[in-house]
Amino acid sequence: MVYRVLGRRGVVCFASLLLASTSFVPPASAQSSSGNTAVEAGVYDFNLQPSSLASTVARIGAVSGWRIFYGGSVPSDTLTNAVSGQLTVTEALGRALQGTGLQYELTGSRSVSIVSAMPIEDDVSYLDDGVSTFLDPVYVTTGAGGASGAGFMGTPDWVYDTAGSLSVVSRDAILASPSRNARDLLDNVAGVYANRSNGQDPGISVNIRGLQDQNRVVTMVDGARQNFQIAGHGSTSRAYVDSAFIREIDIDKMGGSGVGGAGNLGGSVNFRTLIADDVILPGNDWGLSFNGASGSNEFQYDGSIVAATRITDNFSVLGGYSRKKMGAYNFGTNGDVEINQETTIDGVSVFTGSEVESSILKGEAFLGDDIDLTLTWLRNSSEFSTGGYIWSGPLEGGTQESRYGVVNNTVTANLGWNPLSDLVDLDVNLWYNHLQNDQEFEQMLIGVILSAPAHYELGTIGGSIDNTSFFDTRFGDLTVNYGIEGFHDDGETTVEADFPRDELTGNEGLTGPNPTGTRDVFSGFASATLEPTDWLSLTGGLRYDWYRIKGIGSYAWHRTHPSTYECERVWDASTDSWRQICTGERSWKEWVKEDVDIDRSDGAFLPSVTAAFGPWDGLQPFVRYAKTFRPPTLMEQLWGGQHYIGSSPLTYAPNPSLKAESADTYEIGVNYARDGWFRGDDSFRMKAVGFFRAVDDYIALGHVYKDVSDRVYQSFVNLDGASYMKGIEFEANYDVGRFYVGASATVLSTDYADTYTYHGESAHGSGTMGQLHDGDVRSSDTLYAPPTFYLTMDAGLRFFDERLTLGGRLTHSSGGKAGELRAYDVEDYTVYDIYGSWEFNETAALRFAVDNVTNLAYVPSMGTADLPAPGRTFTASLNLNF
Repeated sequence: MVYRVLGRRGVVCFASLLLASTSFVPPASAQSSSGNTAVEAGVYDFNLQPSSLASTVARIGAVSGWRIFYGGSVPSDTLTNAVSGQLTVTEALGRALQGTGLQYELTGSRSVSIVSAMPIEDDVSYLDDGVSTFLDPVYVTTGAGGASGAGFMGTPDWVYDTAGSLSVVSRDAILASPSRNARDLLDNVAGVYANRSNGQDPGISVNIRGLQDQNRVVTMVDGARQNFQIAGHGSTSRAYVDSAFIREIDIDKMGGSGVGGAGNLGGSVNFRTLIADDVILPGNDWGLSFNGASGSNEFQYDGSIVAATRITDNFSVLGGYSRKKMGAYNFGTNGDVEINQETTIDGVSVFTGSEVESSILKGEAFLGDDIDLTLTWLRNSSEFSTGGYIWSGPLEGGTQESRYGVVNNTVTANLGWNPLSDLVDLDVNLWYNHLQNDQEFEQMLIGVILSAPAHYELGTIGGSIDNTSFFDTRFGDLTVNYGIEGFHDDGETTVEADFPRDELTGNEGLTGPNPTGTRDVFSGFASATLEPTDWLSLTGGLRYDWYRIKGIGSYAWHRTHPSTYECERVWDASTDSWRQICTGERSWKEWVKEDVDIDRSDGAFLPSVTAAFGPWDGLQPFVRYAKTFRPPTLMEQLWGGQHYIGSSPLTYAPNPSLKAESADTYEIGVNYARDGWFRGDDSFRMKAVGFFRAVDDYIALGHVYKDVSDRVYQSFVNLDGASYMKGIEFEANYDVGRFYVGASATVLSTDYADTYTYHGESAHGSGTMGQLHDGDVRSSDTLYAPPTFYLTMDAGLRFFDERLTLGGRLTHSSGGKAGELRAYDVEDYTVYDIYGSWEFNETAALRFAVDNVTNLAYVPSMGTADLPAPGRTFTASLNLNF
């Protein structure tokens, strides 16, 4: 009986017959050997041409997520057989190895080893020998998680069998690229950019197709949302995650139906963490993984250790610790680019570096024949500081420095239930994220130091329940996924300033970047996929999103009290002179804090449609449409106060009328996957997508008018009309074992709306922050426009049975534009990197890289002149597994 693999959860439950016998010898036709002999029923679509053993096992592992090993005694160039059809992993291996003199040994729940065949008899008499034993059903963990494949920079093969704009950064790609920050891992993904406007703040802000910040792109760790936002001159989003514990990064560039779609306007990035099987080698009950990296140009160290053990066959535990320290690096010296060359004054450094500590604890358990549970706690502690000049220079202006201590805790629980039923494949996810940002803001003006310790925090609790059911109908196979999800944001800010302003405490404005309040978002969804033929797949989905924001926003104004001061001249007989007697008060200003109680809610129905076609082997054209919806964040809805300490509090005010954003996104694309294209052991993978997106009610900084104070304040407003993003994304890779070449490219055009309704009239946009010009109130250009063209090319050679790899990478950007106060046009640049690795054996590898080989001076896309990119940097890393 064959069971379908439903959903992408990656854990396939199956009914298996496990044969055990003291005299058991497997038949030649099965190509199996004794050991952990499980006969699984998780099936996959295989279409493999005759090829070398190395290529075949790589393809099977990429499709299934299994770990397949073979030793030096097994020739990697052994020619294997063609494999085609819906098969289990062992069935695929059995067909591939038939007649080769090789066989497989099951060494774990989802791992096998290829060994030389033992002399055996081609019969099955042992099946009726009276001593064989039928054991209980078992689980095989398979699927997309953690797998590497033949795609660009190790992208697993399932990406090229999925109709949509998906990308994956594999574990192999993560290990091969020592990075100053986890955001560097996204640089080679088509259509995806990481904002670099916040100095060396390790927080990650992802831009997908021109959308970023304020949860427009949902950022997650193991499905737990990282919703923290804080206002500043750079990007507002902050997600803190260490690359040491990431097993893969899943990227969806569209959004729509399914878990993770609630409040998702423009896509998602999910950082998935390591599991025990990533650390424990086949045949062992425990494992230890060590990764250490260091380099030049203040790449001081990046080290981690992870240990895992199987306490029982059904329970495993994983724990890890990492530490990373990056210093004040030097930028490049070659090139003609406008860069702020002054980096320090009075000990305040613009490039101050960062120090990050992370830890992980995870437990994985099978609670029964068809239930699995995973619990994870991830902690990230980051310390860093940023500094700079307030304006033209130290003699004419002053300096400011902010020191940060950020602690981010994420706890997740995942329960899966798959009871061998076409109707049930249930996932239950619960999670909690809490980010605490302690900031010490210090500003020096004309020799006077002002400081204000601020405490910002956001706690988010959420979860989801979804189920997948399969029906065999007269019209074809029907798969239905349906469920609910939701989350609750609770923000709180406290500030203690050391300077009062009359009746105000001086901290009114500093609480505005991350206001105190709550936000609830709930969603119900359903989608159905019909496959009327083996070459056509039709999917329709519908979800309903609803939100509610509650809190108190505030703004300041001053009330002028008229003068009652009167004086008269009287004769003082005692002094024999005239004197003046005055009564009353002179005119004076009273600062007033005005509170605005906000309770706003709204909802929307959001349809989605996908059609995928597969009439040709390996070629899959597809089209997609999705309506998406994003409620305002607490910062957007409740923001108020002043710009920074020492400034006028008459700056910002909340906008109770702020509406949610919505978008319509269209895609047309094609997947292509082929093995044995020009020769028996080569592979080609390609995904190309064209897209068009229109965003209504885009939220940006503008102005609002307050009657009570008769004043204009900066606030978040909805832009009129639509903002448009359109472009083409392309990723491809050709691998022939001894060499490989791949590329990713993005062509992007953005056209953001530039008007909004102010005080009943239309106001025009401008390139500066809330500028008043010729009596016209203008909107703020807070947008970071990605480059119109971005290209990464990667190629390499492999030697000595593919144990030595030497490669190079080219990155070209057409520049871009950084918004905010200091609008900066990023110039075009082309950067070259080289890298290599030597695999001593299956447990040890040495890697090296030289980034920015030409020592180019440039400002990266989505960055500013205050923080140009690092110059030439050498790094080396050692990866050990025991």
